[in-house]
Amino acid sequence: MAKQTGQALDNLEAVPTAAGYWLSELVRLTIDTTNVPDFLSHYEGFSRRVAAVGCRYSSTLIGVSSQAFPELLVELEATAVEA
Repeated sequence: MAKQTGQALDNLEAVPTAAGYWLSELVRLTIDTTNVPDFLSHYEGFSRRVAAVGCRYSSTLIGVSSQAFPELLVELEATAVEA
């Protein structure tokens, strides 16, 4: 879970950056995970990383039975707004 969460955050930072946005401009984040307790056990590192860039967002954590690909444990969906 920690590795996939880190990769998801890397992607979350890279994709908006390529479009001219920054992680600090994130206003909404939906987290889908197949294992809520496991995700929450890694949440401190997750939240510390986004807080380090001044990111303040509204979020929803959703437990799902599976993702599009069975090996995926976490999916992030975000909205950024230019500051």
